[in-house]
Amino acid sequence: MIKLISALDVSVQAQILRLLDELQRERELSYPFITHDLGVVAETADRVAVLKHGRLVEFGEAGQIFTAPQEDYTRMLIEAVPAFSA
Repeated sequence: MIKLISALDVSVQAQILRLLDELQRERELSYPFITHDLGVVAETADRVAVLKHGRLVEFGEAGQIFTAPQEDYTRMLIEAVPAFSA
């Protein structure tokens, strides 16, 4: 499903992400969300797992991962996104 979301128009993506968020809150759902889009991750995730070559390199609360990453690889990913490296 996520691959399908990434292929959609940005406004449609936003609608789907809002719907998923609403369903999560209303029904107390949890679901894995796999993406390369760190902006989406920052907006939607409570916890984040960072993988490098299929191996877990960092896991934690989203706020902590984005503000104080512990691993060099995680820092590199975050710094590569212009919105995060202000």
